[in-house]
Amino acid sequence: AGDTDAARDGKHSDDDGYQVQSATIAVAKSMIVISDPFNGTTNPKAVPGAVIEYCIQISNSGSSVADTVTVSDPIPVNSTFVAGSIFAGGTVTGGVCNTTGAGAGTAEDDDATGPDDLLSATENTGNFAAGTLKVNTSVFSVSAGATTTSRFRVTIN
Repeated sequence: AGDTDAARDGKHSDDDGYQVQSATIAVAKSMIVISDPFNGTTNPKAVPGAVIEYCIQISNSGSSVADTVTVSDPIPVNSTFVAGSIFAGGTVTGGVCNTTGAGAGTAEDDDATGPDDLLSATENTGNFAAGTLKVNTSVFSVSAGATTTSRFRVTIN
């Protein structure tokens, strides 16, 4: 006999349970003015000629790894991408992208080709084309409870 049927009645039943796990991805974008043509780096303002750094945070608050994570972000209208400014695979401290040390991420070369753009176990990738920044997270995934960042700069036209 099974769990819910009688002995020798020609039926068999069984009960079981399962737990569903999923990734829960959140993407947040923040910015900081790095410098402007009038004040330099001292209390800079978002005026034409100013350099703005954007930080994209990709967080997984779910209970499972998020696979094949890619974020595409068009640069803001009336701005110009700063070549060589993509850093991928960084960390966050106090809700802010780290810009120095190991937490700053890996510098990218702006294109989508070459050995630096092949996803590996240790590197995120990033590229810029047709007005859009594209970042891929390390090993195509973001672990449960983890956050990774990418950052880039633009100049206000």
